[in-house]
Formats: sequence, C-alpha cells, structure tokens
Amino acid sequence: MKISYEYFVEDLAGEEDVSIIYFINKFVEKENIKLFYPKNLFTDKKLIAHLFLDNQIFIFENNQDLKIRVFYYDQVKNFELITEGRYKPLNLNVFLSTGETLEFNSVNDTNQHWGRSFSEEVEDIFKLLIQKTSQPKSIVEQ
Repeated sequence: MKISYEYFVEDLAGEEDVSIIYFINKFVEKENIKLFYPKNLFTDKKLIAHLFLDNQIFIFENNQDLKIRVFYYDQVKNFELITEGRYKPLNLNVFLSTGETLEFNSVNDTNQHWGRSFSEEVEDIFKLLIQKTSQPKSIVEQ
C-alpha cells in the first residue's frame, strides 16, 4: 500500500507528529507533493518526513526542536540503490553537494509489517531522482 501524505495524516500519524503536520501544511501545498516518505514510522525513533516536490525536497525533523531543511534536485551529486535481489530490502543513498547523505532503508525506516510498502516508496524515490537529475541543465549565453 502506498503511503501518501493524506493517508499518513488521516490514518497513521500519532500525537507526536502533530507539529510536523502543522508545518508541512503551512509551507507545502499538498497538491504539489509527488512523494511522501515518513522515515522511522512505527519505530521508536523520531519521525523524519521527506516530501518530494517538483523542484525541491523538504525534510521535516522533530527532535527537541523542529528542523526544516530544503534541498533542490540540482544539489544531488549522485545516488545509489542497493538490494540483495527481488523482494529484498532496499537501501537508497542520495549524496548531496552539501556533503550530506540522505538514506532511505526499507527495513530500518519502519517495522516488519510495513517493509514491503517502504520498498515500493524507495523504488519510487529512485525513479523520481533519475527523472529529476537527468534533465539537461539550461545554458545561459553571455
């Protein structure tokens, strides 16, 4: 089952996720969300919500304070998808020009019941990154 932002808000979010939902709704138009990845959903770790839009990636992280980070697709240097084979866990590493690495892991980012759904989400992120990072850059003539 796909984990859309709407499905998360209506059926999956817990009380500790209310502030993340508030700020997502404040800064992101719901209809612009292409993909939603709720890292650490159903684990004992704090939720990190990744939203993939047309031109940027929003990350909402709620630890002691709420941290909101925004990256653009042109900041993605490269990325790699690692798996042991079909129907196996997926790990996607996204290397950014800032030196940071975004990691999406279908096993570690949720519980055992949601692993297959998270594998599908990781695949969709990989496909989106291929699409968004392979588009030719415009050349400005001087």
